[in-house]
Amino acid sequence: MLYNKPLTVLTGKPGGPKIVQGTWDKSIMRKKETKTPRPADCPHAAEPGAHPDQALLEANMRLSEALTELKRHQQQIIQQARLNALGQMTSGITHDFNNALMPIQGFSEFLLNNPDMLDNKQDTLNILKDIHAAARHASDMIRRLSNFYRPSEETERIPVNIEEIVKDVVSITRPRWKEEMGARDVQIKFKIDFRSSPALCCNETQVREAFTNLVMNAIDALPQGGTISIDGQTDSKWFMITIADNGVGMAPEVRQRCFEPFFSTKGKDGTGIGLAMVYGIVRSHDGHIEVASEEGAGTSFAIRLPTDIAPYAKSRSQSPRQQEPENLHILIVDDEPWSRNFMTRHLRHSGHRVVATGNGEEGLEKFQQTKFDVVITDRAMPDMSGDSVAQRMKAICPDTPIVMVTGFGEIMKATGEMPSGVDEVLGKPITRTELSDAIARAVGAFDPVPSGA
Repeated sequence: MLYNKPLTVLTGKPGGPKIVQGTWDKSIMRKKETKTPRPADCPHAAEPGAHPDQALLEANMRLSEALTELKRHQQQIIQQARLNALGQMTSGITHDFNNALMPIQGFSEFLLNNPDMLDNKQDTLNILKDIHAAARHASDMIRRLSNFYRPSEETERIPVNIEEIVKDVVSITRPRWKEEMGARDVQIKFKIDFRSSPALCCNETQVREAFTNLVMNAIDALPQGGTISIDGQTDSKWFMITIADNGVGMAPEVRQRCFEPFFSTKGKDGTGIGLAMVYGIVRSHDGHIEVASEEGAGTSFAIRLPTDIAPYAKSRSQSPRQQEPENLHILIVDDEPWSRNFMTRHLRHSGHRVVATGNGEEGLEKFQQTKFDVVITDRAMPDMSGDSVAQRMKAICPDTPIVMVTGFGEIMKATGEMPSGVDEVLGKPITRTELSDAIARAVGAFDPVPSGA
């Protein structure tokens, strides 16, 4: 309550604003006027004689500037939390990537050194399946890592499967709890039990960040190993997710302050913003979070999120898959011979005519000499970047679709970056289907099927 509390207000009486001191009463504010500060004493006060509306406008402008600055600092804090989480997983991620590269390098070297193995088609096929699975594992890891820097609008909420997000988080943190902790002879196990899994209307990126922080905290609480349990169930109008560990637990005074910004018990290794961010994300989703903990008995975080998706639901519309046009004349511009050869082989096998070049200058020269139905270009290339290639080609022929296939693709899509002249962006590594679909979309945008056809 505000009764009998000191109060300062800005009044708009004739002759200019005055600072008035007083206290709230239940019915009226008893006020006691004090000397009006001069502008030199109060730099934020309006000039003497200024109209009250002007004073209000200036106050609103200052408030807007302060809010903008606050949001900027908030984004910096969130980014710091993301980088801190990635930093903690670095060694484990390196280990996981090396594991993925081992069958790719090892099996391919084995086939190269033993060409007679190619006579046994079944054994060769099994080896190729292992190589492909390892490559997909590495690719999926990149996709999951991209979620750490994927921005999102605060109001963007769509129906999402919470169980799938939880499994994704367990997978992306695996380098920390499996490889890194396993190297110290520490065993951590996960138990996931979702008795129901309704679609909840959430900001997917923010919810993933919240769960990642809670899982990372649970891992830190298990220096000697243990179990992390994640349960999900529907309770009336709420969906409850519980993330619990049987680790070291928290003292009562720590438990009471754990959601405070910048409060940490990890010393230089902690930022003190992880749990504060979790709390803010849950509350912004009209949810609730509770913590129970006891020293030596572990910690449990219970999150309740509303199951009603109507107020925010926004469907993810998926365009029907377009059929890849046949017999296209395609120009490939990529300085990496492996990428260039893969795309050339695939597209020629699909019946297209392909011209492949290794740099932007050569590609631009070919483009000026011949009419192409679609251009595929890398981004980071010596002498001339893919951005410049796309811009210069569009200046020559604006109707030619351009697909950019680049190792920066996931970052570009995460940040919404689309270079001028580029119609589709794909992140390496790509599959045959992904390349075909991108070409179909790009060509279809310039040659749409007539309605009713």
